[in-house]
Amino acid sequence: MKNKLSIQAIAEGAMMAALTVILVLAGLYIPFLQFFVYFFWTIPGILIFVRHGFVAGILTLAVASVIVLMLSGPLSAVMAGVQISALAIVYGYAIRKRWKAGKTVFSGMLATVAASLLLYYLVFWITGVNGLDITGQMQEAVDPTIEAYRRFGLVGENGIPEQELRAMVSGYIERVAFFFPAFFAMAGAFAAYLTHYIARRILRRFAIEVHVLPPF
Repeated sequence: MKNKLSIQAIAEGAMMAALTVILVLAGLYIPFLQFFVYFFWTIPGILIFVRHGFVAGILTLAVASVIVLMLSGPLSAVMAGVQISALAIVYGYAIRKRWKAGKTVFSGMLATVAASLLLYYLVFWITGVNGLDITGQMQEAVDPTIEAYRRFGLVGENGIPEQELRAMVSGYIERVAFFFPAFFAMAGAFAAYLTHYIARRILRRFAIEVHVLPPF
């Protein structure tokens, strides 16, 4: 019986790894699918974690990451591996241990935010591009924007004074930077909630019951 289960875990893990790779490649190379794929590509890993445990789940994610590495390069493999693994491990463990839905989704939100921060750091370490420097990125766009307004005659003698426009834009950038951590957390909460909802609907087809969040 033990050997049969091991063979079943290997077979299902191979299929789920292949499905994960397909979803990742679709998200990378088909732009209009990126948003939708983001909420589905953790489901195969979650399913393996719940049905066959931690070792089978880790091996499935590792195999999927290696295949993505060979097909798309190291940066894509790192990005997909970090984003998928964090939520798949947390949700797989939580559902397997029958955690309440609120605890599961909150843990998923923390995992999503932590994975995103780690991913930004890894991308910065690999490429030197700081994706979290929102203020710096927006400041770089100020001069080209003002120049475009000037060409249309909206800045200068017949339009808004340049100093006034710069002050308005600077105030806007400061407000965006102030609220950015809240937006970041809200995005993590939304991703965790929607992934949990989709996972619950799909896992039900495999006779795996997942706790439902109570109504607001």
